[in-house]
Amino acid sequence: MIVPTETLILIVVVIISAAVAFLELRFVRDRRRTKIDAAVEKDDAYNAVTTTRAVAMSLRQNGRDTTEGDVLIYQAESAYGRGEFLNATELAGRARKTLMTCKEKDLMSMPAPSVRKCEEESTEVPATRISKMPANYLESKFIIDTVEGMVPQAPDGVREEAETCLARARSCFDGEEYTAALAEALKAKRVLAPAERSRRTAPSEVIRLSPPARTESAAEKAPAGGSEPRMSCPSCHVEVRPDDAFCRKCGTRIGG
Repeated sequence: MIVPTETLILIVVVIISAAVAFLELRFVRDRRRTKIDAAVEKDDAYNAVTTTRAVAMSLRQNGRDTTEGDVLIYQAESAYGRGEFLNATELAGRARKTLMTCKEKDLMSMPAPSVRKCEEESTEVPATRISKMPANYLESKFIIDTVEGMVPQAPDGVREEAETCLARARSCFDGEEYTAALAEALKAKRVLAPAERSRRTAPSEVIRLSPPARTESAAEKAPAGGSEPRMSCPSCHVEVRPDDAFCRKCGTRIGG
């Protein structure tokens, strides 16, 4: 039986297409599986490293010696950074086993921390660097300030002379002639001294109050002939006027 050429070509094309489809499907499936496995390995490694690091931190806070576990955790983190997820998971597991058997820190065997002695710079000025104040500097300054407070309260005649002496004292003080400034300031103070003394010893002003005005009493306002006799109602005993014919309260007739 002779098969037509077109049929043979069609059969060959179908076989080739099926083979390509099979190979493509298998390759895609393997690649997808590889991606899924890689993602799972990455997640497992991340969870393992993170959990182990948290366990080590908790044990360290409770006084445990986690030195060996910290080394393995560091190696696991490095492997995770390089993309070696299976190796990172394995190192994290080893670190977890090491942390389960870690002991408390022996504080007595730990080296004592070195104490660094730092010499603080002294802020005090040496006595040799303190310059001595000139003579009469403080005295002249004090007297000038005192006189300046006395001048505004002095009388006019005394104030002018005191201000003149005070101006000379300020001029001498600014020129660093402190002895002359002290002499002028004392002169101004002596000028103001009598006025200041009289101001302090002056008697205080006495305020005299006039006697209260006399008011007339009710007896003085009463007529000279005496008060009129009072009358009352014979029924209700309410006071009535002499010219009332009937009681204003009960209406009883007054008088005959």
